[in-house]
Amino acid sequence: MNARQLSMSDIDGVFVVLPFAKGVSAKTYDFDDNGEQHLMDYKRLIGLVNESAFKGYIGIEFEGKEGDEAEGIRKTKALIEKYL
Repeated sequence: MNARQLSMSDIDGVFVVLPFAKGVSAKTYDFDDNGEQHLMDYKRLIGLVNESAFKGYIGIEFEGKEGDEAEGIRKTKALIEKYL
């Protein structure tokens, strides 16, 4: 499966279901020099989590091609915490 950028309709859909979700996955691929994940707008997505009634878990999935899995997980965690 190829990664694609999220559209506004995807993001709006996430917001609608968040209050009912028990958990969400924070999937990342590769990061830029600023620690951002260029395929998904994590600032906006975590903002939706903050604005919603979501009280579940955030799981981390790293599927990047650069760096090792442990480093990708640490970078994903840092990215999430940056916007929580």
